[in-house]
Amino acid sequence: MTDHQPQWSFLEKPPGAKARDPMQEEFFQDQSIDGIDHALVRETIQNSLDARIGEDPVRVVFSLGRLSAESAKFWFPKQVQAHFSAKEIRLNNLPNWGVEDCAYLTIEDFGTKGLEGKIDSADPKTGGNFYHFFRAEGVSNKRPGERGSWGVGKIVIPRSSRVRSFYAVTRRASEPRLHLMGQAILRHHDVNGTMYTPDGWFSDDFNGLQTPYTDNSITKRLKYDFRLSRDNEPGLGLVIPWIYEEHLTFERLAAVIAREYFIPILSGDLVIELRDYGTDQFARFDAGSLSEMKSAAPDDDEFQDSIYLAGSLLGLEQFGAMRVNVEHTADYGAPDYDWSSYITDLPPQEIEAALDQGCVVHFKVPMVIQPSKGTPETGYFDVLLRKKTGRHYPIFVRDGLLIPNHPTRKKTPDHIALICASANVVAETLGKAECPAHTDWKASRDKFKEQQYREANRLIPFVRDSAHRLVGKLSSDEGKPDHSLLAELLPLPSPEASPKPAPGKEMGDLEKEKKRTLKPDVPDLPSSHSRCWKLQQVGKEIHLRGNPDGFDNEQGYRLTLQAAYDLHGRNPFKAHSEYDFDLIRAAKRGIDERSDFRLDLNEFVQIVDGDHGRLSVMATGPEFEMIFRPADLNRDLIMKVGSAPIGEPSEDEEGIAE
Repeated sequence: MTDHQPQWSFLEKPPGAKARDPMQEEFFQDQSIDGIDHALVRETIQNSLDARIGEDPVRVVFSLGRLSAESAKFWFPKQVQAHFSAKEIRLNNLPNWGVEDCAYLTIEDFGTKGLEGKIDSADPKTGGNFYHFFRAEGVSNKRPGERGSWGVGKIVIPRSSRVRSFYAVTRRASEPRLHLMGQAILRHHDVNGTMYTPDGWFSDDFNGLQTPYTDNSITKRLKYDFRLSRDNEPGLGLVIPWIYEEHLTFERLAAVIAREYFIPILSGDLVIELRDYGTDQFARFDAGSLSEMKSAAPDDDEFQDSIYLAGSLLGLEQFGAMRVNVEHTADYGAPDYDWSSYITDLPPQEIEAALDQGCVVHFKVPMVIQPSKGTPETGYFDVLLRKKTGRHYPIFVRDGLLIPNHPTRKKTPDHIALICASANVVAETLGKAECPAHTDWKASRDKFKEQQYREANRLIPFVRDSAHRLVGKLSSDEGKPDHSLLAELLPLPSPEASPKPAPGKEMGDLEKEKKRTLKPDVPDLPSSHSRCWKLQQVGKEIHLRGNPDGFDNEQGYRLTLQAAYDLHGRNPFKAHSEYDFDLIRAAKRGIDERSDFRLDLNEFVQIVDGDHGRLSVMATGPEFEMIFRPADLNRDLIMKVGSAPIGEPSEDEEGIAE
């Protein structure tokens, strides 16, 4: 095809203008370049979902291809190449202009409204989405609660290109024409003694304002050269030239798409098509693609767990989830984020039995939210649990978007969990607590603080810690969490077991005596004065220290320890997993990083050997001390301690009451 040659234009920097270098290089440093695929997929699809029109699913098409070096000259003529090579730009992977073929990625969405707004306006109000996409930086006109923000997306898109450039072509729902503009986002730079601003424009010009090419030979050539599939449908198409080929591959894109958007895809809100023109590979992910999505990232255990729970939530797995309603203990119309005020409509024993059999349990949790200047509104969120040995981070989803919550999330003991809030006041409120990249929930966000929610400091933790709290309630007495740590006592008495009265006492007398002896605080753990050691709980710690009254051997004692989290109906020591905690690692390093289990030893303790559940040490003096700091105090820690004078056999069962 032959066309008149379009040009890129860079504006000269006015003498008094402030230097401004865009933040994309800080947002994605070169050492983190392998995250480009993740960021690009996440940001572009977010915005496509927010631009949805009608009830049909949004369709997004990712296409990989190559354009010949000769054809690429049309899109990057020689006159503009000096701008990309300027010393201030510091692009170390520039293409070999005129020789190297252009590897590209296109992203087209369908079932969306396109970039609406006046194309020749510098006014944000009349320019609409078109203005905010092309003429604003770090600014978005998205409403609170919507998923994406082109303020972040516009950083990710050029950062995926070795020349920091892209083309955007849009057909709007409001009118049938096709509009095309391109941008390069660089830095202030000098070319032949003239200083230029960072932004390069591939555009037409209207009285000094950059305007798109519209339904002309250039828009037609873009469609032809980059094999765009849009005909008359409204939507937005992106062309990213000279991509980082090693990071934007078919396999990597498929895996990221599946990991990030399994909920909207499986729920029927989103369809993704992925093709590679060079290899003829093609994949389609839609509501019927559960098995295909699982195979997109087969080695990602967290994803496999998450998509199984999502399939259960949506009724796509062979075995449905057991539904459990969480209820407030009283009629309430005001926010109450104290988990002790909530119960389940099924007995905890029945729920735990289902979990032990491998079932997924789906909790429906009510939540009242009230801004200071509004009325209370009740919403819900979903928590899905399934038993799995170890400690696992829950997966958070808000309106189909994964929210990592890395800094604040807690591992859930022996369960995988999916926490999902969608299309109600809970999701809307959590959306206000997100940063522009939608990576966490914090009460310090401005949009969240503006609402002045009642119990604001407890609102987010109520959702974020819900899986952890629900697991704690299942192993508690009458729905109240049991924070005690057990040592030396095995097995744990069942809450349902009725104690037998002693001879001469009636059951009523026994109950009265029990009430008199019960204390709200956990007392010091029992120890024997004849032993060389004593065990004591101090706050959230367990202290194993020397007992001077029993430390009779001058050479010291060899201690053998076993530790495990309690498991109802099972031997905790046999069932203990290194994913719960690794005892020898914690002893040598002070912490088992994987589980956050901590263990401090003083100078009178020498490590002999051990493994993830067992430890052998030499206590060389009565001043010895070992401080255990379990990561999860909602689970009972069982400890077995044996001791023997150095040179004699260890009493392996010492400290255990069978």
